[in-house]
Amino acid sequence: LGPRAADRHARNRVHDATEQEGSACVTCHAEMNPYGYPFEIYNHAGFLRAYDHGPGATQVMPDGSSTLMLVPDAMLAGPVRDGVELSERLAGSRVARRCFIRHAFRFWMGRNETLNDVPVLQAAHAAYRSSGGSMKALITALLTSDAFLYRKVERYVKTAEFK
Repeated sequence: LGPRAADRHARNRVHDATEQEGSACVTCHAEMNPYGYPFEIYNHAGFLRAYDHGPGATQVMPDGSSTLMLVPDAMLAGPVRDGVELSERLAGSRVARRCFIRHAFRFWMGRNETLNDVPVLQAAHAAYRSSGGSMKALITALLTSDAFLYRKVERYVKTAEFK
């Protein structure tokens, strides 16, 4: 982040360290930081921060505003007030929901999905939606699918180098 300075907020220090032209970090951070900035309203332990660090810290509320661009769902694009608004948008996004279900599939199946898994993903999505977003319903749909019940478990062969 760079050194603490009485005249610099943490957000400005992050920007200076990661988004300035010539910085080795700019390529990735220019795309990542807009998703992190909304969560600056929380401290390191996840509690709401009453005041920002930096100049006038006892009087300035944390700035969680950001503008999201280059997103896969139009409802996510544009300015957000803070992490709460971003979370609400993500919760309502069909693209984010499909991504969440796909990652749940990958975790519970121990592999990436294939075209043959489309019916399993659709059933998991339907169970999740019809239950009002129940993780339990999602996992039940995945773990009772043929993809899980008849999965192949790879056996690891012990070799001389791994004794």
